[in-house]
Amino acid sequence: MDRDDKAKQLIMDMQGTFGTEEGKRTLTALSEKCREHVATYVLQDTHHTTYFEGMRSVIIYIRMMLAKDPHKEKQLKAQEKE
Repeated sequence: MDRDDKAKQLIMDMQGTFGTEEGKRTLTALSEKCREHVATYVLQDTHHTTYFEGMRSVIIYIRMMLAKDPHKEKQLKAQEKE
């Protein structure tokens, strides 16, 4: 399995996982835990700010993967090479 196939498979796996009712509930819980929709800045505490931003980046990554079309992913890579 080449790199493009692995990327496509990961997108499909994540969409399959989070596309179920259980997955949607889990995603909602992760969204809350990872502070997706709240401020991550902690006044005078760069360590906690960085920690919260790291948590938030996880949920943003998951959302980004869920928004992708796995069948177009390989086509986009091919167009970039041209």
